[in-house]
Amino acid sequence: MAVTGAETDFLVKSSGYNPVDSFLKISESLFIEQMEKEMTKQLTGTDIVNLLKTNDKAICRALVVLKNRQTADEQVIKGCKYKNFRGFRPAHAKMGTSMAEFYETHGYLSEKQINYWRVIGKQGMRISIYWKQLLQEAKEKAARAA
Repeated sequence: MAVTGAETDFLVKSSGYNPVDSFLKISESLFIEQMEKEMTKQLTGTDIVNLLKTNDKAICRALVVLKNRQTADEQVIKGCKYKNFRGFRPAHAKMGTSMAEFYETHGYLSEKQINYWRVIGKQGMRISIYWKQLLQEAKEKAARAA
């Protein structure tokens, strides 16, 4: 049985109940609930790797994150002195630090520079070997923002 316009007017006038307002409030709360779920979605290593595969800016930002995770003296020498699992591996330290600094100065990396990090090796994409560090940094950033 459908409610007519006159019945709706009567309900609103007599009880202060407005079904349209009620519907909008429910819709809004469901939308907010859905957005909160999306915002608190747990990021995974697979998410990080997929982002690095498809987003050039993600590679640029990853290089900066990895450079910043290196110790101060490693950043100065653009190398790797310690086995602390922070920042670049020895084979990538000079190139990674150099490209991260280039990106910080110029705001971009060339297609050739991006492709260097997307080369597929024994362990997958060159940049993807750092997924754990990148995931850790993303979670720490999210915790600081909350």
